[in-house]
Amino acid sequence: MEMAEAQGIETAMVVVNDDIAVDDVENRRGIAGTVLVHKVAGAKAEQLASLQEVKDLAERAISNLRSMSVALQACTLPSASKPSFSLSETQMEVGIGIHGEQDES
Repeated sequence: MEMAEAQGIETAMVVVNDDIAVDDVENRRGIAGTVLVHKVAGAKAEQLASLQEVKDLAERAISNLRSMSVALQACTLPSASKPSFSLSETQMEVGIGIHGEQDES
């Protein structure tokens, strides 16, 4: 975004916050809904809508999105040598972020 603006390209930002596992609405993160918002915004942009129209549609989509994720085991990110947390065979983590992180709330 900063690079585009530095070249004089108009930009806009929307924040996807569909994760209902995070109680604090202001700090919710985007998880599965992020993909849907990209699809909706991209389709609107393909119709040659203005940047404001694309942003408005994305924000409407976000206001109607809610997701919750679960994990039966942790992932290991490419930059890490071990899983980000551990679970026993009888546990399930509710509220996993888009990068596999546990909910800190």
